[in-house]
Amino acid sequence: MSIKIVNPSEFSEDMMPILTVSDDMRSLFGLIIRSHTNDVYTHAMEMIRPGYFASQGLFGYKEISAKIFMTKYFRLKFFKFKDLHKDYKKAYVTQIKRELKKPWYKKGYDFAGILGQAFPSHWTRNLNIPFLYYCSERSAMYMNNVLSMYIERFKYPRFPNPSELNLRYENDPHLDYVGHWFSE
Repeated sequence: MSIKIVNPSEFSEDMMPILTVSDDMRSLFGLIIRSHTNDVYTHAMEMIRPGYFASQGLFGYKEISAKIFMTKYFRLKFFKFKDLHKDYKKAYVTQIKRELKKPWYKKGYDFAGILGQAFPSHWTRNLNIPFLYYCSERSAMYMNNVLSMYIERFKYPRFPNPSELNLRYENDPHLDYVGHWFSE
């Protein structure tokens, strides 16, 4: 796949949702994830309206301006659905908006899940705090919730790390690569 540079500020409403993997090059947490996965992607999020991401951070799940990620410290990679009926796109965005409206204590970070990612066994990969999520776990949940209605036998792993999610996006026949963004 050749790299195509895009400007996320120019994404239109009809492209939504945009599935995104990113790398925060200044973060110690990101450095640990890169080291553990031997890959560059350390975060997953979705753009549900032009200029704004729904993002799971350490202090909760919230909508964040894309401008925060458009600095020299971030690399972003974007995917969009191809040929997905508008009703399914709407359902995808609706479930994200529903999650964003939950009270703060239901939008916390799944620290046990991240700890489980640190160890290679199947048992530890399934460690998590019920009803709390880390970023790529949340993204995989959205894909499974909506797309399993649309595509028979559709299944993303339940507890992927951002790099695993990136590989799934790259190889998913229902997604198109949109491009990358990074500072010059």
